[in-house]
Amino acid sequence: MTCAIPDVHEVSLVEQVTGRFGLPQAEVIVLNEPSGNRLYEVRTSGRRFVLKMTCTSGTYHRSLIPDHVRYEAALVVALRERAIPTPALHKSLQGLTASIDGHEAILFEYFDGCVCETLDYPIDQAAAALARIHQVQLEAPLDLPVQFTYEGLCKIWLPYFGRSRQSKDLPPELADACTLFTVSAAHFANPDIRSALLGRSPHVHCHGDVKPRNLIQHTDGSVAWFDFDNALYAPRIVDVIDGGVTFALAEQHIRYADFNRCDAFLNAYRQHGALTVSESADLDDWLQLGCLLHFTRELTTWVYTKDEIRRKRALAIANYVKKLPTPAWDR
Repeated sequence: MTCAIPDVHEVSLVEQVTGRFGLPQAEVIVLNEPSGNRLYEVRTSGRRFVLKMTCTSGTYHRSLIPDHVRYEAALVVALRERAIPTPALHKSLQGLTASIDGHEAILFEYFDGCVCETLDYPIDQAAAALARIHQVQLEAPLDLPVQFTYEGLCKIWLPYFGRSRQSKDLPPELADACTLFTVSAAHFANPDIRSALLGRSPHVHCHGDVKPRNLIQHTDGSVAWFDFDNALYAPRIVDVIDGGVTFALAEQHIRYADFNRCDAFLNAYRQHGALTVSESADLDDWLQLGCLLHFTRELTTWVYTKDEIRRKRALAIANYVKKLPTPAWDR
């Protein structure tokens, strides 16, 4: 669904887009998509683009948004040079990105296809496409900054577990779920333990937000990952665990959450990007850490918003963790 930008804003934005990206006079239309960023369709001379102005961050400090946008742009360009299908950038006159209305912005070529919004997820194709993103880097590492890391993400989110569980209005079921994660939160709060775990998985520039809504499916059945605005340099297994959890939760279709999809995603990835011996041995630990971080983000968001879906997602993650093997450090 689209609608015209209000007149009071239209001229300024159009002039900026036209001038910054060297386009003929463009039509700019706001996209009403569920995103914390500002998204627009840009039409000019028979061509279509999507303009993304990044306004929020969840995996790095908001002061670093401009740096991350430039990193995201460079990563997309580098991956396309390795024949990874993802929307192409239209460069600005100053470089890969441009400042629009005070926000760092990327202009993407329009990428035809449908976002995966139904529960009939193409899990095998999604895992294969993710494995390919990782594999091209294992074959030849990308020469990109490593400023944004998984360790940095852990330092942001792990402290929130302790803060959020102290909320005085937690419903009993969320309080009980917090108790379930207490031991793992204390365990992974130790930076030496995290460092050892992270060091046993090959590092690549990860997508960072592996979920169905960031997967485009074409009419021929092929798929492509897009929206790298949470990309980070991390153990590749981070993307794999994220994919398993988010495909299981089914995004807004929480009543259809099914962690059999988590197992299916992990198994599919193994078929296309075999895990190392160390990664396989550490898989239960990675599931514990990945679920802890996902739970903490859902819990924290619920504390601030009281969004019912967030509560249900947190509880679904907790119920899955109950069924995981007890790790050696918790026996």
